[in-house]
Amino acid sequence: FPSHDMQTEQIILKDVRIELIELGTQGIAGPMGPRGNEYPYQAGMGGVSKGRIGMIDVQDTIQHANAYEPTHQGRVVGLITEGGAEGQEVVVIIGGEFLDDSWNLTPATIYYLVAGGEISTNPPTSGFVQKVGVSKSAKILVVGFGEPVKIV
Repeated sequence: FPSHDMQTEQIILKDVRIELIELGTQGIAGPMGPRGNEYPYQAGMGGVSKGRIGMIDVQDTIQHANAYEPTHQGRVVGLITEGGAEGQEVVVIIGGEFLDDSWNLTPATIYYLVAGGEISTNPPTSGFVQKVGVSKSAKILVVGFGEPVKIV
């Protein structure tokens, strides 16, 4: 163990064993992993569409969420980044910017989950209300989910 002599500011090592090892050459880099806000899920029955909001169903697959369906409250997991057929792996994001060229969003506006995983500036009038993000431009949504609130 090292001992320290305070008067001479020297470190003296006793009974130290140094083992040198030779490292092999580095292999080919693997595929890039998901970002910290991306999660893979298996698309459920009927598949899912890009830019829709997804929820976990009883088969542990992802389906389009529906704010008018009370059983979907608390099961929303994120925004689907690419569509996929039933059984295909799809990626869901829970935060950050998402661009969809098919959108015509109103900039600087809050968007809410409605039916079929779609988003709207008008919150639902029954079921539950859940904010999904704020539009940065006509094509970009800054995804940021709020807590679901039951409509009574």
